[in-house]
Amino acid sequence: MHHFLLLFVPTLFISMRMRSAWILFAGMWLYYVALDVLMWYMEPLQPISSHALLALQVFNLSVVFGMFGYLSQFYVSSVTRAHKRLDSMATVDSLTGLFNRGHIIALSEKELARHHRHPTDLIFMLMDLDHFKQINDRYGHNAGDQVLSEVSQLLADSIGKQSYVGRWGGEEFIAVMPATDIDQSIASAERIRKGVESLAIDVDGERIKVTISIGITQYRAEELLSNAIARADQALYQSKGAGRNRVEVASG
Repeated sequence: MHHFLLLFVPTLFISMRMRSAWILFAGMWLYYVALDVLMWYMEPLQPISSHALLALQVFNLSVVFGMFGYLSQFYVSSVTRAHKRLDSMATVDSLTGLFNRGHIIALSEKELARHHRHPTDLIFMLMDLDHFKQINDRYGHNAGDQVLSEVSQLLADSIGKQSYVGRWGGEEFIAVMPATDIDQSIASAERIRKGVESLAIDVDGERIKVTISIGITQYRAEELLSNAIARADQALYQSKGAGRNRVEVASG
């Protein structure tokens, strides 16, 4: 029965740190060899009946199948978790929990392809926190990260279920809003703007206030994604130039 110890070897190296696994492996090997040598020199204490031998055989097979089933399940679970982590790293910004720039571009391209097949309203909204550098300079980058995290949570809660929101870069965010017209997007942007304005972010006993500027544009048939985003960026620039903490719609 000591041969069953061999089934635990893969588990050691899967579930433990390498150094600890090797130490336990060496201890298990010594124990295994000692038992094996001992069985060569010891006579059975008493004979075992045929029924007892059959029961022991069934037990041994059950243990082997059970251990291999457990190891297989553990391996599949580990691989599945690893794949999920890799997928998350490829699509989600680690700080904010929003989609990262690469994934939001991929989602936008899919929406454009869908729009070309079945034209409908499609809105791009760029958002930028006002005077964010001053927050980092005054309170430190950890405080800035907390601000980004809390604003991102508000954006995720405020955006519609059929829309996507992601971190475009630094303190800038983007929302892609299918089946949304200009009036609906303005109303949504105003909710976001007022929500951010009402935030009071507690950092080490100090309450930080922040505002956000927003630029909106509607996608035009057959244009490049970069052109639509550039137009939203121009509207955002106009919002900054008009005093910040406001919503502007791209003209023309």
